[in-house]
Amino acid sequence: MFKSKRLRNTGATIIAILSGSLLNMNLFAQRDAREIRIDPDRPMGSAVGRIFGVVRYISLETTKESTLGRVDKLYVTDSLFIILDYATNNVFLFRKDGKFHAKINGGPKPEYGGIKFLNIDRQRKTIMFKDARNGIKMYDFDGNLLPDLKKDRNFEYFHTLRDSVTLYYSLNYDYRKDKKDSLDYELKFYRGDSLSGRAFSYRNYNKTIRNDDLITGSEGVFFETGNDSTVHFIRTYRYQVYTVSRDSVSDVYRFVFPRERSLPQDFLSNPAYYGNRAKYVLSTGAKAIFSILYFYKVKNLAFFRLQTVDKPRKQSYSFVYNLDTQMLYAVDHIAPDPSNFYLPIGTSNGFPTANFVTHGFLTTDGNAIYAAASSQEMFAAKDMAAEKNLTYSDDLREYFERNTIKSNPVIIQMIPK
Repeated sequence: MFKSKRLRNTGATIIAILSGSLLNMNLFAQRDAREIRIDPDRPMGSAVGRIFGVVRYISLETTKESTLGRVDKLYVTDSLFIILDYATNNVFLFRKDGKFHAKINGGPKPEYGGIKFLNIDRQRKTIMFKDARNGIKMYDFDGNLLPDLKKDRNFEYFHTLRDSVTLYYSLNYDYRKDKKDSLDYELKFYRGDSLSGRAFSYRNYNKTIRNDDLITGSEGVFFETGNDSTVHFIRTYRYQVYTVSRDSVSDVYRFVFPRERSLPQDFLSNPAYYGNRAKYVLSTGAKAIFSILYFYKVKNLAFFRLQTVDKPRKQSYSFVYNLDTQMLYAVDHIAPDPSNFYLPIGTSNGFPTANFVTHGFLTTDGNAIYAAASSQEMFAAKDMAAEKNLTYSDDLREYFERNTIKSNPVIIQMIPK
């Protein structure tokens, strides 16, 4: 899944040495971030009903046009589920009751990519992404193509906030850069077409970090808060979680792991690691956590995934942390119970669901956390619980009557207690 990233014109993902200010305004407000001290090798177990007050399974309508493989990326709006499926290279739009609404065809998927950087603007009701040719496409919420965007910006990831503020994230240490202009910024703010700010400065050609030091993936660096005026922002090789608004950046959480699971303290600054960081993570530092992904906060719970290269396939490495009690729960230790009819939320029959192997919790709307499970996993769990003589809710009974193991996945909505 991960590989050392070679020089290319899209730049690199993630890592910076210095943090900077936004233009003439210092919008990075450093403060005492709350520490989250955890040992991921010693999580607690729990039953679903002890953590979640409501668990709903929303069946996605299965038709010839709406058939998808997996929910790889999910956005939740007031009226829609917007889903990216990497396998079909399509964006699917379903209404909140699961009825199919529209599909955006991303075209044939080339060997090394397809739809990238999927993002939505809830205020303008638009969907944007880069296609295989790196052109930015924009569609409305009915799947209609809108005029092409003429944006000459180099970025790895972007995220749209309210009032036409777009965040662009990119790193590029030593490729196609003017050596006379050696200072650049990871994070740039645009209001419409005007640059309004930037943060986290770094120097090109610094002889400390180069592009080949970076590890790439498709997970992104922006994770929704349920409020379209803010977003959580995380940089690989760092353990901080930032909150970014339309005009500020602040660090809010800092993870602390046991020494044997942490990267060296001088991992970003020591020139001895120059050109060897990806190799270190992929080999000698295989047990080290090099990234925090899918971070969402709902009520008093933090949901996240820890990225490491040595995890056994039987472990999800996704977690739930209670900010009040400081209890850490591993998703694969959260057992289904009567409150969710013994159906999956992250594991099925003791194994992580397909989504939790490669992803984790997918998004939040501020009130609930969302995940997905395949129909095959749902029916397998139903068969395992057959002897319990469960009385399913009307929605679930209808789902099992009308679907098969080949039907579309279900969206899982979980509301914490």
